[in-house]
Amino acid sequence: MEGRLQRSHWSNTVEQYTYTYTDTHGVQRERTGSDGGAELVEITYVPEDPKITKVGRRTTGKLVFGAVLVLLAGVVLLAGVAFVIVGVVALAL
Repeated sequence: MEGRLQRSHWSNTVEQYTYTYTDTHGVQRERTGSDGGAELVEITYVPEDPKITKVGRRTTGKLVFGAVLVLLAGVVLLAGVAFVIVGVVALAL
């Protein structure tokens, strides 16, 4: 589930982050812990015991999207080089 940062505070020299999220049953819940810090995070939890949670950073999707863009740019670049080579060879004949 997507969690939105509500507040942060210091406790025993460790910064604590409180996120709110809505579970699959539509119940709004809070999660407080030292992991997090981003405005939006991915919160996973155990449906049988929603108090057991884990915070992620939502970076996987961004990394995959970036990798796809790099691959597409590489394909376009290789196609351009191939057209130039074909053009040079055609002019040489």
